[in-house]
Amino acid sequence: MTSPALGLFEFLKQVPDPRGRKGRRHTLSAMLATVVCSVLCGARGFEANAQWIHVQEREFHHLLGYTRGPPTKNAFRGLLAILDAELFEPVLVDWTTTIRR
Repeated sequence: MTSPALGLFEFLKQVPDPRGRKGRRHTLSAMLATVVCSVLCGARGFEANAQWIHVQEREFHHLLGYTRGPPTKNAFRGLLAILDAELFEPVLVDWTTTIRR
């Protein structure tokens, strides 16, 4: 059985990346996993997402897939502003359905 965290990454790979090639400093799956994890921990909004990831240990950054330092609040703002919620939401619903079994 796949762990919920590893399963999350597999589900997030289904979300199309809305950013242009120049706007891809961090992988989409790492940024979306950060959003999911931070919201599950009570974060609300892009600034809180950034604050949450910045207080995590460097090893955790690497587990999420960051190869550099984690994104800034502006990176989360930019991504969340263009992310198609109608494509993201069903992926999260499918993931949560899977981990509830």
